[in-house]
Amino acid sequence: MPTAAHRLDPACGKAGRGGSRRRALWLCGLALLLSACSRQPDEAALRAALDAMQAAAEGRDTSAVLDQVDPDFAGIREAGDREELRRYLVGFFLTHPQIRITRPLTEVRLKGEHAEVQVRFLVTGSGRWLAEGRWVEAQSVWRFRDGRWQLLNARWEY
Repeated sequence: MPTAAHRLDPACGKAGRGGSRRRALWLCGLALLLSACSRQPDEAALRAALDAMQAAAEGRDTSAVLDQVDPDFAGIREAGDREELRRYLVGFFLTHPQIRITRPLTEVRLKGEHAEVQVRFLVTGSGRWLAEGRWVEAQSVWRFRDGRWQLLNARWEY
């Protein structure tokens, strides 16, 4: 006659002894997996930040673009720091009532808490600069800070 230890363990569907141990190990593994997922310094999270920045630019939403930008941002040309980037975006969005971005190339190289990103994209829309579209090549450095990826540095050519 089977003892209580030989019954089917309903929690994990295993028969015999050790069901509680298997369930505890499974729960520990799940907890480790979930804790690893709570911090996502990976390529998928970085690409999601790039997508959010692109959507914000297409929506001409300066604040939403800047939400993706690190407080220590440093760039070149029109935007040497975060405040200059804000002013540049305001002017660009006022000059171009419609903006569409096509991003056929995005290369990401993760380096711990930093990542190097190379992007090639086509900007089209309305307004003087975008009437015929412009290809832009951008190199940037992103930093994982406060639980998310933020743009730290950028250089671009068009």
